[in-house]
Amino acid sequence: MKRFFGLVAALTLALSLSAAAVQVGDAVGERFTLPVYEAEWEVLRLTNAARLARGLAPLSMFDRLHQASRTRARELAADYRSDHTRPDGSNCFTVLDDVALTDWSVVGENIAQGQRNSAEVVTAWMNSPGHRANILEGEFTHMGAGYDGLYSWEQLFLGACSPRPEKVLAGPAGERFPVGTPLDEMGAVLVLRCSHGASCLPVTAGMCQGYDPEAAGPQTVTVSYGGRSVEMTVTLTGETAAGTGTWGDLTYEKTPSGITITGYTGPGAGEWEDTGSGTAYRRSGTSGGDLVIPAAIDGLPVTAIASRAFCAATLDSVTFPAGLRTIGDSAFYCARIVQPVVIPAGVEEIGAYAFSYVSGLPAMCVEEGNRAYRSVGGVLFSADMTTLILYPQGMSGQVYTVPERVTLLGCTSFANCGLTALIVPNAETRAMGYTFANCGLTLYGVPGGDLEEQYSGLNADRLTFAPLDQAPACDPYTAWAAAEELCGLGLLQGKGTLANGLPDFALADPCTRQEALVLLLRLLGEAGAVRPADASAHPFADVDAWASAYVGYAYQNGIAQGAGPTAFRGGDAATPAQCVTFVLRALGYESGADFAWDSPWTLSDRIGLTLGRYGAEAGKTADRGGMVLLCRAALDCPMADGSGTLRQHLQARGVLQEESDFIEFQ
Repeated sequence: MKRFFGLVAALTLALSLSAAAVQVGDAVGERFTLPVYEAEWEVLRLTNAARLARGLAPLSMFDRLHQASRTRARELAADYRSDHTRPDGSNCFTVLDDVALTDWSVVGENIAQGQRNSAEVVTAWMNSPGHRANILEGEFTHMGAGYDGLYSWEQLFLGACSPRPEKVLAGPAGERFPVGTPLDEMGAVLVLRCSHGASCLPVTAGMCQGYDPEAAGPQTVTVSYGGRSVEMTVTLTGETAAGTGTWGDLTYEKTPSGITITGYTGPGAGEWEDTGSGTAYRRSGTSGGDLVIPAAIDGLPVTAIASRAFCAATLDSVTFPAGLRTIGDSAFYCARIVQPVVIPAGVEEIGAYAFSYVSGLPAMCVEEGNRAYRSVGGVLFSADMTTLILYPQGMSGQVYTVPERVTLLGCTSFANCGLTALIVPNAETRAMGYTFANCGLTLYGVPGGDLEEQYSGLNADRLTFAPLDQAPACDPYTAWAAAEELCGLGLLQGKGTLANGLPDFALADPCTRQEALVLLLRLLGEAGAVRPADASAHPFADVDAWASAYVGYAYQNGIAQGAGPTAFRGGDAATPAQCVTFVLRALGYESGADFAWDSPWTLSDRIGLTLGRYGAEAGKTADRGGMVLLCRAALDCPMADGSGTLRQHLQARGVLQEESDFIEFQ
């Protein structure tokens, strides 16, 4: 038995995120145990193109080989070994034993790490003698393509057997296409049969005869493999397969599968240019406001946003259509977006640097049902939570703990963030280049020395390092996560509804005295008793109309007093001491008796409310994010009378809701 190893491609510091499933299992009549990523299918197509150009038979993929290759890609992501051994030290080809695949006479492996997409990795392999030899080895008949969904790639080659063509099945777009459509874009699948069972490969032009892309009407195309052939039927319509155009301030490209947004020319459009030493970006001084990308143009669905389409743009918000599938490399690089971004459920690929260096961004949210990505507390992760992709620059908070499941911090994931401390509890968590670009924070990890050795060279000169046992106290959730939970419980509503449908939590805004009072009433379980008539129950002339009934109720019930006979100073920013005092009162503690009004953290630290964070901030301004964190922490704190936690107290009174619609109210 022969074994071939490809030389290891040099590690580059780039990032790609793809998890689009190609349903080839249904095509061959045997469901694949794992979905085949589009990136993996494209690696197979590009590999076959190289082989066909040199007169070699194309390779096909089958389920067990695909499983083995995907396993290897994930192993490489966790522990990249250039000697082609597995994490347990065994030979890479033992992965075939794991899937009971023993019917082979020759095998080979190529590995790589860091390439942004399928084209880059296949090009890198073809430019390396060892990889190239494997790709062009004539004895191979099958190939598994493994991709970890981020930055690790693997090819597992196997032979020799004698596959026979069985049938051609149409791709997702069917058998009707516009005139001019290349065969490679039709998505047809050739099904083969051999001793390994059914296998499949993409139909490409190099395998076909008898196709005329300019001839409208039905055509019979011959698909050849190994000296045998099968036929497929396609029908070309009189429409144009591709083209470009404009839709409002957007430019686009039309393809057979849909519309790709290629650029933005409206208010707030940015500028960029490639220079000899890199790329220069210039943001506009004005904002383009709320940008809504249409669901369809000229009757075709908008499915993709091209690379650099919105580079350096200045926007308030961006709303993506439900049919969006791909967000290209650097699509919003260096942009400014001040409202949360929502990734639709159908997005399968977010390219390298797509949201890198986006200033003002308070949160990344992912719709339920997305199979490739998820968000937790406004932070963007891979669906399996092993990769932290982006901690938004505009997120409220100073200390963050990386979830223990995370083993990779993506490229630029914390670049330009406002954190002062990052806690990394998993000693196996790795970082990529520019993960901490322009960050002046302290990294706490186990052990501190290893963390420094691993991260210090990654364009992160301003980092300092410390062991985990010296890490500051940290809430187990972000301010965005706390706001989402309080909103769901009916204790918090935003300042309104954003263009993308999310509540406007405005976590970075100062928390005013009247906002803090409303939150106090909700924590006391009294907000439901407020009536419109209460607006006339106070003497204050400086309370906003939306808060007037709350202030009146609090005033007549002795919960709040003014700053003078006719002044409440409701619009003034509250101090941390005032916010902590409000929350302690919700827990049943009294100022003067249980704590001093000017140093309430003496008590709040002791009961686990503030975790030692507020003692040095007496004269500062509290933001809404900080107040939200206090309210969320209070739910799990004990009541002063020992009757349980605040959450249990509110549940007993029937105040908490299991779910709550977002209401336009502060």
